[in-house]
Amino acid sequence: MRIQIDGTGVINKGAELMLYAIVNEVIQKLPDVDLLYNGIGKVPSFFNGKVKKRNGIGWGEFLEPFHVQSILRRINFSYNIFSLRYALSGIDVVIDAGGFQFSDQFFITNTDLKQLERYYSRLKKNGTKIILLPQAYGPFKTDIGKKIAAILNTYVDVIFVRDKVSLNYLKEVQIDYDKIVLFPDFTALVSSVLPEKYAYLQGAVGVIPNYQMIKKTSTHANDYIHFLCSIIEHVKAKGYNVFMLNHEGELDLSLCNDVNSLLDSKIEIVTGLNALEIKGVISQCYFLISSRYHGIVNALNTGVPCVATSWSHKYKELFGDFGLTSKLINVDQGKNALSTIDSLLLMEENQLVREQLKEAHECIISKNIAMWEIVWNKIL
Repeated sequence: MRIQIDGTGVINKGAELMLYAIVNEVIQKLPDVDLLYNGIGKVPSFFNGKVKKRNGIGWGEFLEPFHVQSILRRINFSYNIFSLRYALSGIDVVIDAGGFQFSDQFFITNTDLKQLERYYSRLKKNGTKIILLPQAYGPFKTDIGKKIAAILNTYVDVIFVRDKVSLNYLKEVQIDYDKIVLFPDFTALVSSVLPEKYAYLQGAVGVIPNYQMIKKTSTHANDYIHFLCSIIEHVKAKGYNVFMLNHEGELDLSLCNDVNSLLDSKIEIVTGLNALEIKGVISQCYFLISSRYHGIVNALNTGVPCVATSWSHKYKELFGDFGLTSKLINVDQGKNALSTIDSLLLMEENQLVREQLKEAHECIISKNIAMWEIVWNKIL
């Protein structure tokens, strides 16, 4: 059997974590599977050759600096072969773990839509099953959004949806309800790895910035940066060791550096780790303040109390999966945000939340296992 993994990557550590989750499950179930990675970047060496980079994608990565796709698009020549959305023959299943990719919140053109529909239609002509693992969706209020929904409804075999808000968005655009299944994020089954060099951060408070807080909201960059600075200085003043964790590439790292430049004294910036190592570092925190979705997921799954800033409905819904009232803080909250943080810094409250998270984690694990049973029933 040949299975292709779409929608993951190695720059965004949440996407990488989902890649690990899929590979671990598939190889355990089908040891002899031909598993292809359809994403940007090299296949992590962790997989020891069990996952292959999909043929042809390297061309696109190599040629991108020369604007080959743009040139071909202008002369109305098919350029899909240089993209991730080129349908190979002989693929039995495409498993997509895009996280959050279909929504009015993203700039998607009619050209993008045509490319997506061509990709999906050719996959189906080749007899390929398409399964979207738990993701966030919507809203779909625009004409483009409604077209996206129609494409999903036409070609996708199973749509796992990650939260009730996303489920309602799919219902509003009349996605075939028989295709939709509600399950939470599926990375709880992935074990973490703690780099020895960061063992000294045991009991520290972690802060994870996210450039999407600037890109996807009305928040000004300076306001967000000063907000993070005020939180860090506040927690440091209470005697905690505080560090920042880069969860995705250069943009988030730049934010970390901007924050550090304004602090009275610079703090550690942990960067360059893989997804398993990031989960390991988070797992030993006393408390986490995160603007990255899978930073929060890792904290909650490893019993670490957490608060978050948000640019999407998926954050609030995530806390609900763990039976917590929303632990969201806003950039313009000021002292109220600090009060929310202070409550979870208190040892008694921190411990109570840890106990609640431990119970919720067992339920999440059960749901992850049940989700894969549905996937395998569809595939085998």
